[in-house]
Amino acid sequence: MIKEKDLNEWMGGRKCADGEEITYTTVREYFEDSARENGIAIAFRTDEIKYSGWGGGTDRCLVLYHPEHEKDYLNHCIRIKHEGKYAFVSYFVFGMSEQLANVAHKDYTKDTLKNAPMANKVGALIGAGIWKLRHGGVNNQKLEEEKQWYTILYDIADKMWTD
Repeated sequence: MIKEKDLNEWMGGRKCADGEEITYTTVREYFEDSARENGIAIAFRTDEIKYSGWGGGTDRCLVLYHPEHEKDYLNHCIRIKHEGKYAFVSYFVFGMSEQLANVAHKDYTKDTLKNAPMANKVGALIGAGIWKLRHGGVNNQKLEEEKQWYTILYDIADKMWTD
């Protein structure tokens, strides 16, 4: 179960006027075929998005992820809703990317060391040391591989709407 608050919109919503044929099965098959053609690994699972608040409830969704990096790459979530002949498709990301978190922490530390008062600089240096011990540093090769995987996935999703 994925909490709605943990989802971040990735590509914006798409609507298809003749969307009756857009299902989780057709979307999965499209991504599977396209991933194979582009030489990238991809895996899928079905899940549910849990909504909070008075209405609550859940929606079914399809989760796309890298089979070797399910826990250290961002996961991608596709939700499909139908209304009449229309299909409304939403694309989200969620989870944790170890390399992107390392980059964000490194950028934060650089900015703090450059612009903050001395007390903050000392705190940033101590925090950076602890972070590096717990999480390691940025591995540029792994970061590049991860970003390339996201780029190909984005291109596949974008092409799906133009085919």
